[in-house]
Amino acid sequence: KPGFQDVTPQKVLVRKGEQSTVAFNLAAVPHFAALSITGAPSGTQVLVDDIAMGTIAPDGTLRLENLSPGDHVITLRKDRLEAKRVQKRFVAGSATALSGTEASLQASTGALQINFSSADAQLILIKGGELPIKVTNGAVLNLNPGTYTLTARNGGDVIRTKSLDVVAGQFRKIDLALDPAGMDKWDDPSAWKQENGTYVRKGGGFVLFGAKPSAGIFSFAVSLEKGKRLQWALNFSDPANYVRFEMDDKFFYRSIVKNGQATDEVKLPHKFQKKNLEAIQIRVLSSEIVHLIKDGENWSVLDRWTATGGSLAAGKFGFYLPGKDQIAIANFAYFPDLNSR
Repeated sequence: KPGFQDVTPQKVLVRKGEQSTVAFNLAAVPHFAALSITGAPSGTQVLVDDIAMGTIAPDGTLRLENLSPGDHVITLRKDRLEAKRVQKRFVAGSATALSGTEASLQASTGALQINFSSADAQLILIKGGELPIKVTNGAVLNLNPGTYTLTARNGGDVIRTKSLDVVAGQFRKIDLALDPAGMDKWDDPSAWKQENGTYVRKGGGFVLFGAKPSAGIFSFAVSLEKGKRLQWALNFSDPANYVRFEMDDKFFYRSIVKNGQATDEVKLPHKFQKKNLEAIQIRVLSSEIVHLIKDGENWSVLDRWTATGGSLAAGKFGFYLPGKDQIAIANFAYFPDLNSR
């Protein structure tokens, strides 16, 4: 009969003078197909040809009936997971299955938590082509995969950066100590005397700060109260091996002291008044040392030195005070490099 499925033929015995009955159960020809999904993430939205059709149950399943036969595109979509599109052929009267890897979804974002201890630090994350993201202490951020630059600003003047990689499906936790080290971290803090809001040090030869290695930013104001030149050292390992820096009324000097001999001297003019408290920042990296002097509200690069063949941050920072030379410093702070943590 048109519109019904063919049935199996039946045999019947017909006797003279008797009536025989044969029953045929006719089933209508199916006009629709079905979709059976198993193993998908709970709460996943299911679309057929971009039309929302249902949501995956807590047990990871969904069955859809009354789908027209033919080719259809099935889309699985859920927040923070990578959407998946699968093309399937549907046959009237049967269920097309979607399971295993076809039904699974991969994470589309990575999670990052940054914990930091600082009263005045402001942190932002920057990724090329995207808007900056403000970082709140302890908050978990769900981020697109890629490389980010974390920028930490302390007190407006000191800016540090750290490169971070975010991987889809992974959680990363970072603890940062952003508060700087101060005067108590000098090798002999008691030798510094407080006078009129500054710390004064007289003589003592090499007066060293405790951080080793010394990658990071040294920020302070300094004046030479007695002596001909303001002198300091970086990458100090002993009195015969370090990088020497000096300033007099007109020039800035840099030289490398190796086995007691000074070499590669550089002489640069400057406008620094060594008898007045002048603000300085020294940025120390393994391959570079940068000196900046504050000029009004802006920082100007006094010297940028790049070197190869060993880390410039391996040794200590300190002042050199021969004889009765005397300096005064204020607002001293050391901010460790974030990439070394």
